Amino acid sequence: MLKINYVIEAKGVIDELNCHLGKAAAIAKIDLPEVVEEIIEIQRNNFMVSYSLNNETKIKREKVDFLETKEEEYRKIVGGFTGFILQGGSLLGAEIHIARAVNRRLFRQVTYCSATGIDIDSVIFDYLNKLSSYLFTLSKYINHRLGVEEIKVYED
Repeated sequence: MLKINYVIEAKGVIDELNCHLGKAAAIAKIDLPEVVEEIIEIQRNNFMVSYSLNNETKIKREKVDFLETKEEEYRKIVGGFTGFILQGGSLLGAEIHIARAVNRRLFRQVTYCSATGIDIDSVIFDYLNKLSSYLFTLSKYINHRLGVEEIKVYED
């Protein structure tokens, strides 16, 4: 019988997420340096999520608050959600969209952990959920700042 260790799988997805964010930070150094430190901070926070999966809670509610504050700041600049867009835009925006998709997989993986009886702190779920919407808004902000128009799934 195949046995899967969902925590180890989740930690692998965190590593993949941080690789995409690392690539995004490298691109941002050229395209939009103002977001580099922010992306690096997210990578550090993701390591705290990894540690927290071992029931050694390291990720704190303040990290969720940080994401909420930054998302609100960017929404004031780019506006609210006005319909579905195709993932992409600039190279940096596209890489952030990939990170968002990997983060959604991480959320599902952590849900599997919880469903199998592993005790997962609710802050982890809050953080990962907020990280997804933050990354979406960050991508919109990046594309806005770089002057790249996003393509709607359906034109009005």
